[in-house]
Amino acid sequence: MVESIILIVVLAVTVGILWLAKRHGIVMRPEADGLEALPKELHEAELRNKNDGKRL
Repeated sequence: MVESIILIVVLAVTVGILWLAKRHGIVMRPEADGLEALPKELHEAELRNKNDGKRL
């Protein structure tokens, strides 16, 4: 019973953190040195630049 409550609380906290990160436009980049938070606009601009280079 206690284990179930702990599991539900941990899951709720995890979902809450992910929801807040998405709402504030924070993207985690695994290719960075460690995980660093970037504003969503910068991340999208980097992806566009990377894709433009592949098209040429």
